[in-house]
Amino acid sequence: MTLRQAQPEDAAAILALKQSILRPGIYDALLPEEYSFDVEQEGLWIEHCLSSNSNFIAVADISGVIAGMLFFQTSNELRCNHWGEFGMGITEGFRGKGIGTALLNALFKWAEEHPRVEKICLRVFDANPKAVKLYQDLGFEEEGRLKKCLRLGNGLYSDAILMAKFVKPQK
Repeated sequence: MTLRQAQPEDAAAILALKQSILRPGIYDALLPEEYSFDVEQEGLWIEHCLSSNSNFIAVADISGVIAGMLFFQTSNELRCNHWGEFGMGITEGFRGKGIGTALLNALFKWAEEHPRVEKICLRVFDANPKAVKLYQDLGFEEEGRLKKCLRLGNGLYSDAILMAKFVKPQK
């Protein structure tokens, strides 16, 4: 596995990964039909991400296959740009193999070296207990919940768990 910065030429593979994550309906609030980017727009989004030193975008490449991706962005608001939120996805056949941990460790290293980033935040649905456990194992702490944030159907809901980890010592 090679961890590397995403490139515009990865757009088709990243788009396919995102769409596959949306299908089960428990990993993201969007439904597949709501994600309207095409390959060209995905490539432009990647270029935009790469153009800012406040963004981090990486992929896990296994023999030319994008097995996972992670994107982190800080706030544009000056008083809030010391923290940011990330989203991550792992291709179904590659889950549970340490790819998420590797991508997060790459993010931690980048954030520790970044002059402003102090805190990494995320939102995960409690319908995805494996992801919740991964984040807890890596030092993320729950900061709050959005009750019944995700309507799964048939009267079922999932809470969004707000989690964070400080990557620099706090005063």
